[in-house]
Amino acid sequence: MLLVIEVIASFVDLLRELGGEALIGLGAVSRTCSYDKDKLIIVGPADAPAKLRKLVELMESNRKNLFGDQIVGPLNELAAKLQTYSS
Repeated sequence: MLLVIEVIASFVDLLRELGGEALIGLGAVSRTCSYDKDKLIIVGPADAPAKLRKLVELMESNRKNLFGDQIVGPLNELAAKLQTYSS
């Protein structure tokens, strides 16, 4: 039973570390973006896509797929849209 608790505890710590950092990073990038009502797009600073890709790399850096595509997919999509519209 103790081994099971240790395994679960290590998973929760990893979840807190990676997931928390990704969500905080997403919030930080989101605060720098705005919505262009005329063009109906999200706009942000030129470095926003690179910051989002770093968050994706962080999430993918661990072999344990903590969230599946539930975070990585939206991060990639937002980065692609910001890259497209900032060009």
